[in-house]
Amino acid sequence: MDTVAAETWTVERLLALTQQELALLFAALDSPDRGELDGEYVGHIPFLGLEEQAERTVRAMMCDERSELGFWLGKAFFPAPAGIGQGYNIWRKAGGQMVRHLQFGTHFGESRADQRAALVMTYGTFDNIAANIGLVDEVRRVTPGLYLGAGTIEQADGSIQIFGYFVLAGPNGAWVGVDDNDAEAR
Repeated sequence: MDTVAAETWTVERLLALTQQELALLFAALDSPDRGELDGEYVGHIPFLGLEEQAERTVRAMMCDERSELGFWLGKAFFPAPAGIGQGYNIWRKAGGQMVRHLQFGTHFGESRADQRAALVMTYGTFDNIAANIGLVDEVRRVTPGLYLGAGTIEQADGSIQIFGYFVLAGPNGAWVGVDDNDAEAR
């Protein structure tokens, strides 16, 4: 991957990177500042270079309005003064209904992927389907308003696997809050 000035990064350029290039970029990025992510952000999933089975799984779970979760549209963040906040995912269901659920807690901490600083999203803060599989998302800043995230899962042997990357752009709206009670704080 060539070194490019930060001003030239766009959603389209990030989506054109392979998984290996995304890994290199993620490792080179810095954490966003406290309070920087605030409101709702449009989400994108880069598929280039993703293993065929992994791509099928992600498309079935996150890119189908008829799936249990729906079609993933993005994430929202509500920062707290102490650096511990919360967020949720935004989905479109069949028929065009938009829902906000699958909550997570946020804090600034060490990345499970490379032990460097990141905004960490812990689904285990709430009782939901993502907490049950040990999902933890991490975000770093590409440029202000453009972020690269990594979804991580702990394997049975204790190792951490990045199963995919995502791109967030925005904010494109204010924090609304979750629509349902699918997640109670643990």
